[in-house]
Amino acid sequence: MTIGFIGCGNMGGAILKGILKSGKVSNKEILVSASNQERTTKRAEEYGVQPSSNNEIANTCDIVFLAVKPYYTEAVLAEIKDDWRKSGQIVVSVVTGWNLKRLYTLIPEEVTVVNTMPNTPCNVGAGVFAINAEAELTAAERETVVSLIEGLGEVVYIHENQIEALSGVCGCGPAYYYMMIEAMADGGVAMGLPRNLALQLAAQAAVGAGKMVLETQQHPGALKDAVCSPKGSTILGVHELEKGAFRGTVMNAVITATKKMLDMANE
Repeated sequence: MTIGFIGCGNMGGAILKGILKSGKVSNKEILVSASNQERTTKRAEEYGVQPSSNNEIANTCDIVFLAVKPYYTEAVLAEIKDDWRKSGQIVVSVVTGWNLKRLYTLIPEEVTVVNTMPNTPCNVGAGVFAINAEAELTAAERETVVSLIEGLGEVVYIHENQIEALSGVCGCGPAYYYMMIEAMADGGVAMGLPRNLALQLAAQAAVGAGKMVLETQQHPGALKDAVCSPKGSTILGVHELEKGAFRGTVMNAVITATKKMLDMANE
């Protein structure tokens, strides 16, 4: 099985690292191409895989990860529209805002296409990798795709009309948590903690809170209430957050980001 990456930036690189780490595919069976020859060579050397071109990848690879920026996608696909091998090929798209219908305007119908939505914590094996449940994958094709990406984090199936909302929550969401971690660390520094320790504590608090929600299956509101003692420090901190419209602001961030994704999908 040969695997190709058309585009190997942050997300493509994260997926590539996960596949290499799994050991299911050898370096010699992975081809990469980037925006120019110099970048392609650099990426290939960085990951120890084979430098290639968009045309060669489309023509030879069994599975192709399409990981270019949304605004480059049309030009890239137009360039290689006549190069696809077609028979038995799978294209796994991680391009934001490109649904199946739009992808198939530039990719032959004989190629199996699945659009997905991973997030950047896939870099450390703690991401979310959402797969469009409507993609016409056979059971064997689905098993092959999942076997390649399962080491990147949680694999979920989602309806195509929910992908933008998912992206608003967990695609954009890590940025919001990074801001929260930074702000909490700043508060710790203001109260006397060394910067490195403050960051470590704030990040671990985020990891622990997420794990509590996932493993206890309790509502986050109930978990929050369990930390808030009467007249305690936590409830006073919660009050300050609510005075700043914390929950409403976070909701607005998710809604605004989702609307942007919908606009991109409808362009």
